[in-house]
Amino acid sequence: MRLFGTLSIFIYPNHHNHVPGMGIRLPFWVLDYWTISYQILEEKRIWKQAVEWLQQRNQTLVIKALRGIPWGCELPREFVDGVAVSVLARLFSEDWLAWGTIDLMLAVMRDEIRQVGMEVAVVLNHFGQKLTSVYRYEQRNYATSKSCSHLRNVIDQLKKMTAAAVCLTFGICVSSRGVSLPVGDVSECNHWVAVIAK
Repeated sequence: MRLFGTLSIFIYPNHHNHVPGMGIRLPFWVLDYWTISYQILEEKRIWKQAVEWLQQRNQTLVIKALRGIPWGCELPREFVDGVAVSVLARLFSEDWLAWGTIDLMLAVMRDEIRQVGMEVAVVLNHFGQKLTSVYRYEQRNYATSKSCSHLRNVIDQLKKMTAAAVCLTFGICVSSRGVSLPVGDVSECNHWVAVIAK
């Protein structure tokens, strides 16, 4: 429900010469307008950086393809980073290995695999995260836990041969001490591993 009325905004250039009661009165919709305007400016900034990144690499065909995507188009809701088209801009930056972007590429691969009729299950990143968590903390409860049901469903596809393979990714930490799975925050990951389980 939208509130009607006016909003008083008092402007204080500095506290020494402030005159009580000075200010401007604006309708409430102005707040919505400003919020949307700032969001659009941020989206433009993101796309500008992406286009500059592509221009430096002489990728004019990709720029033309991006121009054909409607601004109001929504990406599938399963992506971790949301549904805004601006998520695509991360593919054209140094952030292209982010979790949500990897999910986006996995989803595209899954759709292409379905179109050619291959019986391969492609799962998004939360599957690998949950698998790691179960290995560390929930091995005893795996067979009965409701939170593990989606893992068991994928494994059943392999057992029943309704899927020839399962494709997934794992974020890992590569450091001078070696390679390890992240213990807590997934932002620790600096490398990706693709896994095909048969």
